Amino acid sequence: MTSEPRPPQDQPAFSPERQKAFSRTLLSAAMCMIVAWGATLLPLPFSLIAGLAGIGALVFLVRLMVIAWPTPARRSASVTAAFGIPASIVVIGLALLSLVFYGPMTQYQECLDSALTNSAVSSCGKDLPGAILEWLPF
Repeated sequence: MTSEPRPPQDQPAFSPERQKAFSRTLLSAAMCMIVAWGATLLPLPFSLIAGLAGIGALVFLVRLMVIAWPTPARRSASVTAAFGIPASIVVIGLALLSLVFYGPMTQYQECLDSALTNSAVSSCGKDLPGAILEWLPF
């Protein structure tokens, strides 16, 4: 009688190929999230890359769940997806908002770039809601 742990009967063991695919997919999803986070810090139009990276992270997270579902790694993949999918959706939403309000946001960033004093920075923030309302068609 050996004391080696065995997987439950309904769950197959992690094959080396599946383990490699799981690791690569997890790494790819993490890299997409890091790129998305870093891209949100960039000025427009470069911050729109965050939306593409967020979509990539969603794809890799779904693939991660498909790979891990029949294995004992189901729990860790579920926790990863539970945090990663909402974070990806938030990043995609922020990129979409930046795309929808591209004009006012670029004006706001240009205003901040030329602002030299605190009062100039605060006036940029005061002008933003008016610029957004002017941008809307209704």
